[in-house]
Amino acid sequence: MRQRFLFALLAACGPAAVSPPTAEAPPAEPPARPAVLDESPAPAEGRLPTGATPARYSLALSIDPNQERFGGVATIDVSIDSPRRVIWLHGQNLEVSRALVRSGDEAQDAEWAGHEDEGGFASISVPRPVSGDVQLEIHYTAPFDRALGGIYKVEHAGHAYAFTQMEPLSARKAFPCFDEPQFKTPYDVTLRVLAAHEAAANSLAVSTSVDDDRKTVRFATTQPIPSYLFALAVGPLDIVEGDAIPANDVRSEPLPFRGIAARGRGDELAYTMEHTGAIVAQLEAYFGIPYPYDKLDVVAVPDFEAGAMENVGLITFRDTILLVDPDRTPARRMRFWAYIMAHEVAHMWFGNLVTMAWWDDLWLNEAFASWIEHPAVDGWRPAYEADVSLTEWVHRVYGSDSLASARAIRQPIVTTDDIHNAFDGITYGKGAGVLRMFEGYVGKERFRDGIRAYLRAHRFGSASADDFTSMLIESFGQEVSDSFNTFLTQPGLPLVHATLECGEGGAMVRLRQSRYAPVGSSASQDNRWHVPVCVSAPTGRGRRAEVATQCVLLAEPEGELSLGDYCPDWFHPNAGARGYYRFSMEGEQLAALQRASSRLSVSERLALADSITSAFDAGQIEAEAAIDASLALASDAHHTVATANLPFLQGLLRLVDTDDQRAALRRRYARAYASEYRQLRWAPRRGRSEDESVRLRRSRIVPFVAFRARDAAARREGLRLGRLFLNGGGEGANTDAIVPELVEAALAVTIQDGTQADFDRAMELLAGATDGLLRRQLLVGLGATEDGEQATQVMTLALTDALRVNEFFLPFQRQFGNPARRAAAFQWLQNNFDAVLARLPPGYAGYLPTLMGSACSEDEAAQALAFFEPRVGELPGGPRNAAQTAESIRLCVALRAAQGPQVAAVAR
Repeated sequence: MRQRFLFALLAACGPAAVSPPTAEAPPAEPPARPAVLDESPAPAEGRLPTGATPARYSLALSIDPNQERFGGVATIDVSIDSPRRVIWLHGQNLEVSRALVRSGDEAQDAEWAGHEDEGGFASISVPRPVSGDVQLEIHYTAPFDRALGGIYKVEHAGHAYAFTQMEPLSARKAFPCFDEPQFKTPYDVTLRVLAAHEAAANSLAVSTSVDDDRKTVRFATTQPIPSYLFALAVGPLDIVEGDAIPANDVRSEPLPFRGIAARGRGDELAYTMEHTGAIVAQLEAYFGIPYPYDKLDVVAVPDFEAGAMENVGLITFRDTILLVDPDRTPARRMRFWAYIMAHEVAHMWFGNLVTMAWWDDLWLNEAFASWIEHPAVDGWRPAYEADVSLTEWVHRVYGSDSLASARAIRQPIVTTDDIHNAFDGITYGKGAGVLRMFEGYVGKERFRDGIRAYLRAHRFGSASADDFTSMLIESFGQEVSDSFNTFLTQPGLPLVHATLECGEGGAMVRLRQSRYAPVGSSASQDNRWHVPVCVSAPTGRGRRAEVATQCVLLAEPEGELSLGDYCPDWFHPNAGARGYYRFSMEGEQLAALQRASSRLSVSERLALADSITSAFDAGQIEAEAAIDASLALASDAHHTVATANLPFLQGLLRLVDTDDQRAALRRRYARAYASEYRQLRWAPRRGRSEDESVRLRRSRIVPFVAFRARDAAARREGLRLGRLFLNGGGEGANTDAIVPELVEAALAVTIQDGTQADFDRAMELLAGATDGLLRRQLLVGLGATEDGEQATQVMTLALTDALRVNEFFLPFQRQFGNPARRAAAFQWLQNNFDAVLARLPPGYAGYLPTLMGSACSEDEAAQALAFFEPRVGELPGGPRNAAQTAESIRLCVALRAAQGPQVAAVAR
């Protein structure tokens, strides 16, 4: 899992949410070949030629993170199908001192040729052709990567560490390899490290020998794994030996379990050590297959580009995810811990036990892990309402899937950019939503049995979409397989228009499908899906009447569904909100559904809220009706529904022209949420206990009142609390001064409304802070400044080691998201672009165009494209990110033209 964290980050700042892709990658065109190699096939379309297949790796590496380079010997057993003098593989920035090729009893000195400008291809040539079973022996050194890929170095609190991130294309920076996911082999790993350091890898350590100030650690042979799942961690680490995860009905032996963190932070792993085992057990029970590897280590990494990474037996996380303290970690981030942990552990089956054959089937890893994390969390902690969480996530993805430039879940991989773009909300969130829809359509137990059959059929091997389709046909029939493929292989979001008709023949819901498109969209309307549509409706009058659900597969542009003889007062066109589609209704029937909201589930109410805002964006409902319906949600009993349309209300501020109109909207928002704010305030009243749902409600409503409604009283209280936080306590901050959920909001108010002394104090705290959560809180607050000189000072931090790489976007999100600051922030980025590129990993840099995503003028769209298009073409994912950002801006421009006058009229 790589992206969800960035999505969450960008929303909260969410997939994040999503830690962008991580490394240089092979190009679409093959590298030029020296003449001596002409007799052998060369890479084409970014892939290695066929005919050479690795069978086993033996890696003996010397790792000292205090140095600038590491090195060792890579021995690779390879099967070659026909005689050749040249073997193509991957190796990037590797300095090879010697290479041998053994075939039978013969060993030939070989010539290594790296093609560093071609994305990491390399070749080994020998004087005499070889075939059959051969062995490559390569002696090399390489630099520790400074872009958080391959084997990279992190300096934290005065100590140096080595960690890894190989997905998608960075194993080639760490050792010579066949760096494609289809190649799964056992690994034998030996690490030589400082005697004072700890070393961990994918499997259990089986021996350790000490020689003066060095030690050699040998690890057990792994199960077959692809190169992108290889991992290690070396340094003065705290290793917490957890209790083995007990045996259960699925697994007969206890599972060794450890937590790993930077020196001095092991105690902060307590929550993780206490609860991870229960999530492992939930997943084992679902899959009916034991955890497939010999141990589980979880590692808290101080600077880590991805949110987390599912390396076999050695899962790595940003330390802000893994090091949680229930007393000072916001409730939403505590829940985030659960979903991310379930997601990464789920990958031990989806992705690790069964691996995609190529990157076009990344969804077989990420969509499945994104879906199954929710049932796993629900089994462990039902109070987290995992299905509601998934509904929220899917609704957020609807936005990107509504673009004309949206990609399909299974997107052909033609270029390097396609690999990096695959790590997005479509693969993760849409994929999860589509899987949930079909699980509901065929039945949970039948779906689980099909999943189990698929995993058993391909265990320790690779699989493709065709393999999964075969399982669907065998388990559920051709109709389900065909329906699934319409969602898998074409982009876009279905819109189902539903109309209830009652007559002598009973109650009938007429259905019509199209592609959802907002105002101004150029999206093609040729798409058609086979949509499993489920409708719920009461079977009689009165609140005690049973609510029944009927389903139909809508495979044609129009269809119908019978509700029986009774004509209900209301119906919901997406029962349980389990369908991956938006719906629209006739005006009075929509109003009837709104009046019946107390009889709907939380997820169904969320779908109703989404239908209101999506109708507004499509120009199908007037502004006043959309605003009234959205503000009416404030009193909903459930925190997710009460806050569901806050982003919509915030977005309306972009559609009006004058400060007076924005002020009028803000006053209306303040009135609508006044009662909620009086109940919640910035903290619970003394002596009053409250459950987690209240904390979650407060975490969204209070910042909305303070920043979007600009309520003066709320801001005064935020300023007071922010100043208390900045003065005294642990690491110089008074973390007891305010509830964890509102630290970022209070600091942002304090930076905006306070004095230069408040700003200076926050900068001072940041300079001395090592705790990732505290650093995040300070950076979000500092990034909210509306003072030009302060903003320049904060943004300039990104050019220095004062910011970790994974903290880069935090202050910039606030600056670019504030209309009053966006032009100056964009100008700063243009002036410092080369320095920013030097600081960021290529995958991160490819997301820079998205900073302009909240703009809403044609001039800004043109400026963004003019600047980014010639500069991000070589950055992974950059071209698509630039194009989608420009499209989003222009859609906002079109909406402003269509709906802005109505919004302005409401704001008078």
